Amino acid sequence: MKVINSTVTGITENYLNALTSIETRIKTNNYVLRINGNEVLSSELHNVNIDLSQLTQSGRKKVAKRLYNYERKPSLKTINFLFHVLNRMNVIKEKVTVGISHKEAKIQTAKKLYIKLRAEAEAARVAYKAEKGDFYKK
Repeated sequence: MKVINSTVTGITENYLNALTSIETRIKTNNYVLRINGNEVLSSELHNVNIDLSQLTQSGRKKVAKRLYNYERKPSLKTINFLFHVLNRMNVIKEKVTVGISHKEAKIQTAKKLYIKLRAEAEAARVAYKAEKGDFYKK
């Protein structure tokens, strides 16, 4: 079992490594980075500084655990949850979120529209079949 480093220097080092990893992940997958609701470039992620001075030992453990969870399984969910915990504990002052790419968002909305129209088409087909019945079988 891996020991999670919960010292200030260990957390800071892991945070900087995580930022580098997150930045490369954003670039390779064309994810959208938002800081305080504004869409920014992924290079501005390094401007988000952490302040661990007011954290207690248990608070440092929580932050270290979130960093470890991101390292173990890097995904959008773990990235956003990491920044959520850091913001909630006042370690960072900015609200950072990473979202899917614009192309993926368009694909998802088109799929939702397709599923809706497919259901409507099926309902229209059933109504047509009910109306037609045995009319043409005479």
